[in-house]
Order: sequence, then structure tokens, then C-alpha cells
Amino acid sequence: MARGGSSDETYYLPMGAKSVDCRMAEEKRMAVVKIERGLELADALRKFVIIVDGREIARIKYGETLELPVAIGTHEIFCKTNWLRSNKITFFMEIDDQIRRFRVRPATSGWKVILWPVYLTFLSHKYLELREVQGETK
Repeated sequence: MARGGSSDETYYLPMGAKSVDCRMAEEKRMAVVKIERGLELADALRKFVIIVDGREIARIKYGETLELPVAIGTHEIFCKTNWLRSNKITFFMEIDDQIRRFRVRPATSGWKVILWPVYLTFLSHKYLELREVQGETK
């Protein structure tokens, strides 16, 4: 899986495409979405599915950070696990070397753990919390 750091690492492309070297992603005029998953104990054993533009592009484990290439343009991102999902975020990638950072975590972390049954039934579309972190450029 893709993790932060060097330009010699492999990065995932959407649905069934072969992974490519980061330099190849840059040659194809793609930007990078960086997704971080914290160390909250809730759902630590589950992988979260990352969905961009209606397509599953990766699965993120507990404590993992992924860097995924996306094309320039408007995208919609959200995460899910089973029938539970996060809020949806629409964003626009406008320059080739742009990085958009997102963080995903269970909404039932901390004191909200007592609301777990409510999230499982009535708030299943808010069970995961996805938010954008201040962006950076390469």
C-alpha cells in the first residue's frame, strides 16, 4: 500500500488499474489526495473503504496514511465500512502539484461512544467522520 514519503513508492489508481510509480502519476497530470486514519480504538480492526467519484480506490487500515493520485477536476470523496459511511466532500483539484489532505475516523470516538447504537441505526451516514485538513503543495 502507498504510504507517505519517497517518490519511488507505488500508488493506487482507481478500480482495477495497475499501480504505477509516483513519477508516472506526475507525468499523467495528476494531483495527490492524502488520506490519514488516526489511532482511535473504535473500529481498529476494520478497514475503511475510500470511494472517489463512486469508485472504490483503496482500503485504509488503522493508523495508516495513503497517497492516491487523482485527475485534475472536481471529485467527490467519502469512506465507508459495511453499511456505515462518512459524510461526502466535494473538492476541486486545479494544479498538477497540489495535495489535498483528508482525515477519517469513527464519529463514535471519545465520549460519543455512548451514542454508538444511535449511529448504527439513525446516523449510519455519519458513522465515520471525514474532514479536510489544511492542504499543502509539493
